[in-house]
Amino acid sequence: MTAAAQPAEALRRSLGSPTPAGVSLPHCNHGVARLRRLRGAQLALVCAFLMTAIGGPAWSQKPAGPPSSEQRSPTVASGASAAQSPDAESRERRKQRWLAERKRLSNRIEQGERDVSLFSRRGDLAFFCGDFSAALQDYDRMIELDPRLARSHWRRGIVLYFLERYGESAKQFAAYHQFDAVDRENGLWYFLARARQIGIAKARREMLHYTRPDRPPMNELYRVYAGKLDPERLRGSVLEAGQHAKLFYTALYLGLYFELQGRRRDAAAMLQTAVASRWPQQAGYGPSYMWHVARLRWQQMIRRKPDADSRDGRDDTAPKKPSPR
Repeated sequence: MTAAAQPAEALRRSLGSPTPAGVSLPHCNHGVARLRRLRGAQLALVCAFLMTAIGGPAWSQKPAGPPSSEQRSPTVASGASAAQSPDAESRERRKQRWLAERKRLSNRIEQGERDVSLFSRRGDLAFFCGDFSAALQDYDRMIELDPRLARSHWRRGIVLYFLERYGESAKQFAAYHQFDAVDRENGLWYFLARARQIGIAKARREMLHYTRPDRPPMNELYRVYAGKLDPERLRGSVLEAGQHAKLFYTALYLGLYFELQGRRRDAAAMLQTAVASRWPQQAGYGPSYMWHVARLRWQQMIRRKPDADSRDGRDDTAPKKPSPR
């Protein structure tokens, strides 16, 4: 998500160098005029990035392609690089790399640095490693340092969900709705957290209200969660070619929905599809973070006993089997 409006200095720190990734100044003599044109183009790119990061869609990318608004929070825009795919490096090697970076960040913090971005990045790395409690501590520390992040800190809500602290998780997503009343991805998480508390039927009656359309496939997914669209119809769209963003988000959120319903086999299959997608690993901060959400949830599921589907989500809208007499 995008964060609340940040001061110029916070934006500068979060972006690091003012030069966008992939754009560099020429290092050979091509003439002063061309150099100025290149610098002007760079400035335009940076301005476009800042405008999108502050005012663009919150959770992820528009259908036209991955814009800079996928770096959901300006405070952490430089925090998470694209995740390495499982076949590019072993899981253990990847985790060791994250642990080493966490140690470097911890050393800087122990030396007295109190930049919000340090806690943001260290919290992300803790989450990637499955250390949800440590991630929550760093995300809470971010809010202590900058209380303006309290409403917009969607990552905190996700970590609370992984910690099974569903009431606090729902509260975080409800707060975000006051910050952005268009972002249905936030509403999906609010529903998931509430359904864990009170059951699917009651949670549907409490779903967050939206009046403006969101980007695909969030509108359709929200209808699925509301019980107004058959998830099987949406699941078929996962097979569409060329719709990488739609494929990833549909697979992720159908997987979470099926898990909530107790359909563990279907949930694991959908989450595995999301994890297998290469698009989020290359598309920017937001999709990359959500790829880790899919990966971690899928790993949790495959560690469980592969027994019959359960009804952990208390799907009290499902048809009841007649009780034996």
